[in-house]
Amino acid sequence: MTRRPEAEQEGVMSINVEATRFARGTLEVEVPILRRAVDRTEVDEQRLLEAEVAEIVHDLKNPLSAITLEAVLLEDKLARGDRTNGLNSIARINHNVAFLDRLVLDLLDVCSFATGHFQLYREPTDLRALLDAVCERSGQGRVVLDSAHPVKLMIDPLRIERVVSNLVDNALKYTPGSSGIVVRLTGYGGGACVSVIDSGPGLAPSELACIFERYRRAGTAGARPGSGLGLYVCKRIVEAHGGQIGVESIVGAGSRFYFELPAS
Repeated sequence: MTRRPEAEQEGVMSINVEATRFARGTLEVEVPILRRAVDRTEVDEQRLLEAEVAEIVHDLKNPLSAITLEAVLLEDKLARGDRTNGLNSIARINHNVAFLDRLVLDLLDVCSFATGHFQLYREPTDLRALLDAVCERSGQGRVVLDSAHPVKLMIDPLRIERVVSNLVDNALKYTPGSSGIVVRLTGYGGGACVSVIDSGPGLAPSELACIFERYRRAGTAGARPGSGLGLYVCKRIVEAHGGQIGVESIVGAGSRFYFELPAS
């Protein structure tokens, strides 16, 4: 029997067929996966990438599942003429759509960072009006804006709005339902500082130094939804504006996340 050369053997590609499923109830789709011999470093990197993708897909499925459930309930409520609870369902759908939209945009920005194509779209912006809109949209009267004077800066308003929304959503996730969140705007030398202050469980000193790293989540996150991308994207967006972001926290007494934007 003729033996194939070693070089040819090492390059042999085998095909595995794996079944993948995106959401419960969808049909299984067979996807051919090409596999080859790789060194241990590459295997470890591939496993890390697969774990990251799985986490992101999981976070995408959470709001999608909530939207699907609320849509089914909404249909039943409207059929019964239950307008009040129907409006509550619509509000929850809108909240999950906003979360999903923000997650997708965060992922797109991460890709832009990696390829070096990240670009800001600056325009004159009333920062206090932007913060007020975020606080009002967060709803339930739990988020209060503390701002004595308007501050106008040349910023990318959509991305700064996303920074604030990420910080506010994090604060709401970790703060007891009976407690409020304060968003404070302070102007200085033509620039501004925005703080989001909560009374949640706080962060351990060991977490403060790495909380803005990619895919890093606080030890108190537990089963709360989140990709670990939000704070990383916030940091990159603020730094792209020439600013800086930080956090002050005391375990058991809450946290203050803040970012500073320089004068235009």
